[in-house]
Amino acid sequence: MNSFILTFTELIFFKMSKLVIYISIVLLGMNFSAFGQHNDQNRIDAEKRAASIEQMILDLKKISPDETTESLIFKEIKLENGSKYSIRLIEKGFLRLSNTDWIYFLSSSSHKNPEVGDITLAIDSKGIIFQNNGHVCGGIIHFETYKTGIPESSDAFFEYYESDTDGIRWEKH
Repeated sequence: MNSFILTFTELIFFKMSKLVIYISIVLLGMNFSAFGQHNDQNRIDAEKRAASIEQMILDLKKISPDETTESLIFKEIKLENGSKYSIRLIEKGFLRLSNTDWIYFLSSSSHKNPEVGDITLAIDSKGIIFQNNGHVCGGIIHFETYKTGIPESSDAFFEYYESDTDGIRWEKH
């Protein structure tokens, strides 16, 4: 009887081992980025994305900030070999860089609109439109730099600041 129990136990162990190996192979072979909604490029509809961008541009061109418009604030984080500077944007925001130079931002998150995807558009005080396709997580995106401090012009901002989650840079639209 002992040999039957031992054989039965060995059989169960063998089957469990096969199951564990099978599950491990399946899990290791999966593309975990597929679980992140923002990485699913297959859900983006090119026509809806283009239409959304055009509407965002129209909305940006209507912006007319004045001296009372609340500005985003730069955050400085001291590091061993310098500093990191960043701003936090929640869906939209205004950034005053000087008395005459400013930037206004609008963003769209793939979490909220997967067919449009992640987009942040910005217009500067000269009327130039810029686009950043960095991940907007739940309506929030940070733009940061390690290269320079707080910019004094929109040109410096768009040259040095990039999205914090994926390092995507700004492009003129």
